[in-house]
Amino acid sequence: MGIIKDFLFGRKIVIQNSRIGNLTTRVRDSKPFKIYTWTSECIISHQPAPTVFLWEANIHGPNRRTLDNIYKIIDSLDDIISQIKKDIEFRPKDLPKYKQPDWINNFYLSYIGPSEPESLILKYEIIFESIHEENTDTISLYWENGKMSEIVFM
Repeated sequence: MGIIKDFLFGRKIVIQNSRIGNLTTRVRDSKPFKIYTWTSECIISHQPAPTVFLWEANIHGPNRRTLDNIYKIIDSLDDIISQIKKDIEFRPKDLPKYKQPDWINNFYLSYIGPSEPESLILKYEIIFESIHEENTDTISLYWENGKMSEIVFM
C-alpha cells in the first residue's frame, strides 16, 4: 500500500520540530522552487486538544521567519486571549455566550495558518473552537506584525 500511496500522492517528508510537532508534506519531485502544503498537529501549552498548523513552503519546509511568527503567536497566547476578552467587553450585547466569565474554558486554539497562502504578507488566521463537539461556535482572528485584527465570532 505504501508504494501505491507514494506513487499517487508523493513520498512523505517529515521534519521534527520540538515546538509544533512533526511537520509533514508529500512530494512527487525534489524541485526546490515548487510549493508544498506542510501540516503539523500538537497540543500546545494548557490547551485541551491539538492545534493544527498549516502553511505553504518549499521542499525544505517552512522558512525561519514563518516558524518564528508561529512561535510568537504561541508564546503570546495569553495576550491574544486577553485581547479577545477586551474586544468582547466593548461589543454590544449581541454576544451573550461570550460575556460569561468562563467562556475561554469552553474553547481551545484549534488552528494557526496563513490567511492568504499565496500572499507574501505574513498574515495568519487563528481559530479557537469549542471543546464540545456538538457546539459549532468559533472565534476567528487575524494576526499580522504581532497585532491582532478582525475578530469574528461565529
